[in-house]
Formats: sequence, structure tokens, C-alpha cells
Amino acid sequence: MLITKFGSTYAGALAFDLYQSVDGLGTARPAVVAEVDGSAGSFDFWGDENFPIASQSITKSYTLLGSSYADVDVDLDALKADTLCIGRNKLWALMRDSSKRWSWAKCTSLAYSEAYNDRTRALKVDLAFMLESGAWYAESETNLDEGGASFNITNSGNAPAGYRLDFYAYSAPPGTYTIAVANTTNGTGFTFVGSIAASKHLIIDTGAFTCLNDGANAYANLTPVKPTNWLTLEPGVNAMTLSFNGLATDIDHYWYNTWL
Repeated sequence: MLITKFGSTYAGALAFDLYQSVDGLGTARPAVVAEVDGSAGSFDFWGDENFPIASQSITKSYTLLGSSYADVDVDLDALKADTLCIGRNKLWALMRDSSKRWSWAKCTSLAYSEAYNDRTRALKVDLAFMLESGAWYAESETNLDEGGASFNITNSGNAPAGYRLDFYAYSAPPGTYTIAVANTTNGTGFTFVGSIAASKHLIIDTGAFTCLNDGANAYANLTPVKPTNWLTLEPGVNAMTLSFNGLATDIDHYWYNTWL
């Protein structure tokens, strides 16, 4: 995995020079260090579970090459503008098979050292990024157009993935929709009860914890089975169920294959 770009799309993102490039990568998951076992009060100092995957700090070091000695300042100013001066964006990685993955990140540091007598067109820079989570996502979202009562979703990564439902209401919708989606593989799922205007979209994003009915917040109409885990997709095949009353114009399921 090589950290190569920072920006909203791979094609249009800021590209890092790979000359003398070194990346600092890693994944952390703290152990549960104390767990009380039942009414006997015995203490397990390590426990048998882990906390969620921790956010990561990623470092990127490389040599910035300008077309001239003076041009190094121009390139350095541009680098600051495209990293430190913007908020959250996608940090892109190039895999050994040439596929691409990304993770939400913010640039937290840009450091370099200037030598007074060194008038070369090269400058070593050190960047640091804080990743929102320990997860990396496929370049493109996967879509399944499926309105059946049962179907499978395959997460081709090695870590649990978020899920997004796009329910496109029928032109003559019922007064109240009851829409239930469940992943029977891990027991997560949710039910939405509420009205949806004709030919409007209900979008429920379990990764972002948002429920939007024609763009308006409809969280009050949603009941998840697990409040802290609306619905996740395990690595591999997930057995899904869907039920709803009335008719729908279209139903789409979206997810990003997800890795650590």
C-alpha cells in the first residue's frame, strides 16, 4: 500500500511525489483491559473482547522537487493549500495490484527543514494525517438493485462495511410505509415507519447514521435493532431480508467493500 493522493476523487486529487517516499502505516485496536465476570465478582484484566478499531495516524515523507530553487517555494505553498488548509477529504492508497482504496482523513502536520547553504531544488517534507477510522474503502461504491424479500450482499473486504438503502417511493404511495431491512448474518437491522411523498427518496445510511426522507431528517421514524449499529455487512456473504407494504418504484442497496 502506497499513500499517493489526497482529494475527493483519485483522478483529481493532489498527487504526492513518490521520489524517496516513505509511508508510516498501521492499524490499532485496544484490548478491553478490565471485565467483571458475573455476580462472583472475579476480574479478568484482559477480557475476551476488543474496543472498536482506533483512528489511525498516517505519515507521508517524500522529497519535493521543484523545477528550480525558487520554484520549491511555489510547490510548498501549493502543498500547504491542498493539505493543511482544507478540512476532511479522502486519502488515497495505491495497492500492489494497482487497485485503489481511500479513507476519510485530515492533514494534521506538514514539517520540513531548510538548510541555509543548501540551494538545491529538492526539499524533504513530512506530512501527517489523522484517519477518521481504521477502515479503507474500495474506490467505487457497489450497487445492488433488489426489491426481493431475501437476497445476498457480498462485502469483498476483510472488515465490516456500512450500508445505504435508497427506497424510491411509488407514484401512489400508502399513507404510511413500514420498511424493514435486516442482516440475518449478524443480527443488525432497522425498521422505518412513516410517510414518503410520491416519487420521493428515503435514504438510510448506516455508516453515516443518517435517515433522510426527501432530504429531511427522519431519524424519529427509524428504529434500529441495535442503536449503536444500525446495520453492518460482515466480510463475505451477508443474508439480507427486506419487507415493506405498498409498492416501490425502485430499491437500491449500496456499500463500499471495506478493509483494515
